[in-house]
Amino acid sequence: MKNLVYFFFVASLLLGSCTDENVVNVETLALENFTDAGIIHNSFLDNAKNNFEIVKSLSSTAEKVEYINSFNLNYVEKLELDENSKAELKAGLLKNKELVQVDELTGKAYHLNRNGRVNTDERNIFQSIEILYEDDLISKFAYDFLNDFSKDVKSNYEGTLSDEELKSKTLQYISEFENHGYSVNSGEGEMIGTILSVSIASIEWWEENQEVFTVNTENGRVVIAPWAAADLVGAAWGGATGAIGSYAGGGEVSWTAVGVGALSGAIAGSTGAVGKIAKWLF
Repeated sequence: MKNLVYFFFVASLLLGSCTDENVVNVETLALENFTDAGIIHNSFLDNAKNNFEIVKSLSSTAEKVEYINSFNLNYVEKLELDENSKAELKAGLLKNKELVQVDELTGKAYHLNRNGRVNTDERNIFQSIEILYEDDLISKFAYDFLNDFSKDVKSNYEGTLSDEELKSKTLQYISEFENHGYSVNSGEGEMIGTILSVSIASIEWWEENQEVFTVNTENGRVVIAPWAAADLVGAAWGGATGAIGSYAGGGEVSWTAVGVGALSGAIAGSTGAVGKIAKWLF
């Protein structure tokens, strides 16, 4: 059995539901090694759908973002994780809390929002991937995957790639990942596996909960159309920036930080896409 997938993906931790059947005892990584990541992510979506309550007295976006982050932080306490794992996940959620706003997420990741280009000196996701590759922190396989995956999610945001096509491409990436044959000790493999697990779990959740994604209208005018794939780019963004940040801070990549970044980025992006929360934010 793999000793550590990420600190919170240990078989005995996840919501009391993970058994030995969830662990694939193989020499190379497969998506099944990261099932826990997708389950944890989707549990946050279930919590947002079932338990989030709008606070009408909050008017500013900043107040609402803080309230949503507090809501997610409180949910961490309900997960069957050890205290260190909870602390790391909370830190990741705090770091990525602004990604709950679609414009903030796409502005950071793609330098785009609903109004077009965003003027900023911050690196977008493609520039971040370039840095990881140029500094030999990721392989050519990971470089190609992160670039292609991020382009596909961007195309989905822009409306040129359908949800069905995005799912098909994600399944293709999963196949390529498993065929690549990452060692069970590969941190890079864990990064990609986590992103893909969260992504396919998210896609399946949105397929099963389409009523949460219903576009709200007023007098025939669209008020807000949430973007279901926000959590996919949130995962890629959180993973890439987690890798760069940990390397800059310690001289090497902390794959634990990368995993936390991918998961927390996806959670923030997905929470902001839930219909009642998305409408409230805007």
